[in-house]
Amino acid sequence: MLRTALLFVCISCVLFTSCEADTATVSNEEALDAGRKLEAMANNGDAEGIAALFDMPSFFASITKMSRASRVPRIMNEFKAAYNMTHYTSLLTADGDIRLLRGHGENGGQRLIFRWISGKGELNYHAIFLKKIKNVVKVVDAMNYAAGDLLSGVLAEELDLVIAGSGTAKVEAQAAADIDILNQKENNGDYEGVKEAYRRLPVEVQQNKRLLLSYIDACQKTRDSNYVASVEKLAQLFPITPGTCLLMIGASIQAKDYQKALLATDKLDELIGGDPFLNHVRGNVYQLMGKPAESIPFYEMAYANAPDQMMNLRMMLIAYLKVNDQGKARKIATACKANKDFNKEDLLLLQKVYPELLN
Repeated sequence: MLRTALLFVCISCVLFTSCEADTATVSNEEALDAGRKLEAMANNGDAEGIAALFDMPSFFASITKMSRASRVPRIMNEFKAAYNMTHYTSLLTADGDIRLLRGHGENGGQRLIFRWISGKGELNYHAIFLKKIKNVVKVVDAMNYAAGDLLSGVLAEELDLVIAGSGTAKVEAQAAADIDILNQKENNGDYEGVKEAYRRLPVEVQQNKRLLLSYIDACQKTRDSNYVASVEKLAQLFPITPGTCLLMIGASIQAKDYQKALLATDKLDELIGGDPFLNHVRGNVYQLMGKPAESIPFYEMAYANAPDQMMNLRMMLIAYLKVNDQGKARKIATACKANKDFNKEDLLLLQKVYPELLN
């Protein structure tokens, strides 16, 4: 699945949605316990453990409600046999840090929102709906905010995609083959191959949201000039979502439209219900504008919320040094050296450029 990269950040949320099986209300305490367990599993790289939390009958039932193709027994049976939930849960366990932000009670279940930040500074959010199935708290669906839709909805659309097709059996068969190639190229990290496969698809198939997002991600990773235009196309075709906002931030930064990037960050903050760490994104934008003094208050607000986030510590240190505030720079350098994510590259940078901060 798509993992949207920005200049310094990318976002993920996981949702646990409703199910019609034997259910009871998930209490706030049970939801918090489940969220903490999932957070620990993700940070320990246990993709299979997270996958085991899913109630697959409920998940497949959600797909069947949305997909016409899934109501054909042969198609759905083949899909069930082939689908592996770790394709999704591996996004949560990739190198980085995931934090539970909050939970919301909804229709007897709970929606948990997580922030994910990769070791490379990518930011994403995952929102998770929990339900009790036979008195056990289970995951029944998930949402990757970078992808923009419920996982069950994304898969339902893919099942219907070629059948809804563009006319002839020959065209549909070719589209199916190109979609399969696109998925293989994406899994292998061949982003030029992803772009080639996407461009061979019929125009109406190219407007599938999941495929367009894969194309956007490939353009971004290969620094393709079509990146900004493809993000604008997404915004025109679909309602604004947190994932769209993330992409708009990255595209606006690439186009050096920094005011637009700040507006997209504000909209993202509104749509996800608030995240103080988005002040880090605002600080980065002001740094790119050549305004380190204006960036500092935003880094400091992000620091107050997450004092151990190494990415923010690095950028705050740079901002303090740019405005020649040696006192605060020394304090943050000390915090950097004490951080679990402080690495040899950080040490070499400080030794080479700011040796006085290590004394």
